[in-house]
Amino acid sequence: MKLIDVKKIPVTLWIILVVCSYPCIFMWAQNIAEEGLKTLLFPLGFFLFLAFICECILLIIFKDMYKAVLIDALFMIIFMNYRLIEKVIIKCKLPVNDLSFGIVMLILIAGLCVFLKITKKEIDTPCIIVGFTFSVLILINFVGAIPKIIDMKQNVSDVEVEQYAKDKSFKENVYYFVFDEYGGKENLKYYFNYDNTEFLNELRIKGFAVSDNSYNRESLYTYDIVPNLFNYSYVTSTSNTSTKNRRFLKNPVMYRFFKDLGYDINVISHQRYLDTKDCNVLFESSKDTIIDNEKNVGDYILENSFVVVILNVLTKNNTKNISGGMSWLSKEFVEKYASVIDESFDICDEIWKYSDKKPTLTVAYMSSPHRPCVLDEDGNVVDNALVYRYKESYIGYLKYVNKRITKMIDGIIENDPNAIIIFQADHGTRIPLFSMGEYDKNKYDEKLESEMMENVFNCVYFGNKEPQSIEGLSGVNTIRTVLNYLYGTDYKMIEPKEKYIYKWKYDLSEDK
Repeated sequence: MKLIDVKKIPVTLWIILVVCSYPCIFMWAQNIAEEGLKTLLFPLGFFLFLAFICECILLIIFKDMYKAVLIDALFMIIFMNYRLIEKVIIKCKLPVNDLSFGIVMLILIAGLCVFLKITKKEIDTPCIIVGFTFSVLILINFVGAIPKIIDMKQNVSDVEVEQYAKDKSFKENVYYFVFDEYGGKENLKYYFNYDNTEFLNELRIKGFAVSDNSYNRESLYTYDIVPNLFNYSYVTSTSNTSTKNRRFLKNPVMYRFFKDLGYDINVISHQRYLDTKDCNVLFESSKDTIIDNEKNVGDYILENSFVVVILNVLTKNNTKNISGGMSWLSKEFVEKYASVIDESFDICDEIWKYSDKKPTLTVAYMSSPHRPCVLDEDGNVVDNALVYRYKESYIGYLKYVNKRITKMIDGIIENDPNAIIIFQADHGTRIPLFSMGEYDKNKYDEKLESEMMENVFNCVYFGNKEPQSIEGLSGVNTIRTVLNYLYGTDYKMIEPKEKYIYKWKYDLSEDK
């Protein structure tokens, strides 16, 4: 019997191609706003190469291309989705580690090998079914990606400035800071049983108006919320891609409003999040410290495969399974990222020095205390294995951020006492978002959990002006209130078209 049947080559290659391509296409379609197809080349090439080697070996054993490719397809499905399968088993509370799980999978494959070896039946139909099934799955993902691609290509016009300042006599400096994922009082109490009252009261003593009950109800994602804050309105949509929503940060209403008043604009752009065109850039993260650049879709694809187990063995990583929560950020990257956080805060310590020539709006996006939580309460770098473990590292990071905020405030008030200072957050901590696996579907209160995650840090220092209450105001309405008070505008208080609800969904994640 010939090892290679020419008539079976097309179907064999077709099956190998679609089986190896599916996890890559699926991940690309889910992250199309951030990644191009080129990020798939390495994992896809690796999987195809491995599948071809396995096919050659199995062909020698079975002497039938279809039997060989069926076993090859099963092996590749397990290999490429190893971590996902393992997580399902872990969720079923079965004691398992990489060794025992690997043995079970080998037994399964060996059993099928024995069955196919002794069977005399033709297996053309099962092969066609496998190829057709994966082809349809790939097609569905491509079709599903079309609306996202169209959405990404659409241009976003500058948001119209609803009102410019009517009273242009107020020309004190304004400092506007967004601290990503800084939870409000209720958020921190609910998820961490941590009372941030002492720090908030310190702000009140310094003259800040502080809101304990501010909620940004439009979303839980930075790319949906920050553009709204910078445009004084709900300009984004949760149905848009992140790429489209972030375009609303280009020349936002805030910049044009203050330029019309004759203000200079200084920018601190951590993670390169803010528009810096025609602005004085005080700080901008280097490209090698951008989180999104540290890992792409190709990395995620390989991380879900058996490759990560091999790497664990080669690097002597003692984590038994994915629930061990090992961070994908290297120690070197974490240290570099932490130094960037400190560098940006160091500039903030003397931020007033950059606003002494003419009226200046200083805007800053600080990706802290957002994960990865790279610094502890005393400013020491956290072990890279813990930076994504919310419950172990977030509060320490928050306490450190509080210290740096206090130092910044003291510097501004001492040297620029009449300035306006606005500190806000986009969203609070989001335990369900990252660890839905901890929540029982029947006990998950989607309305309550969403509201808690949307509770945010929000406070304003009015300089030599009489403080105004901002209690219960959203981020957008807080800014509108400040503008009405200082610049005579008549912005109405507004609400998002609908309140964002984060629904329960089946998730294999652990707290990390």
